[in-house]
Amino acid sequence: MLKIAAHCVLIPGIHNVATPITDLTSVLYNIPTPYNPDRWVCALADTGLSTKYPTLVHNIIYGFPIGNPPPLNHTFLPPNLLTANIWPEVIDQELAEEVFTRQMSGPFT
Repeated sequence: MLKIAAHCVLIPGIHNVATPITDLTSVLYNIPTPYNPDRWVCALADTGLSTKYPTLVHNIIYGFPIGNPPPLNHTFLPPNLLTANIWPEVIDQELAEEVFTRQMSGPFT
């Protein structure tokens, strides 16, 4: 195994400060989400979908599992907003930039 040594440079007048210890339990399971789990519980109950999506709220709170997902039985693709047809070149440019940079724009991407 390769060992790498970090160099330490002493600078006169600068004192070493102890690094604070981070409680990992406060950061490891902090899942940032724009979704309000309590409102999802209400929305699923109000629409009668709680039994169809029994793990959704749990996954919103604690994160979605990764690995081999279950097979998709169906998909849903809603139509584009009508405003997408006003300036299609703007939409095409945005998509081209996302493909070029290999990342999608969005709040959590």
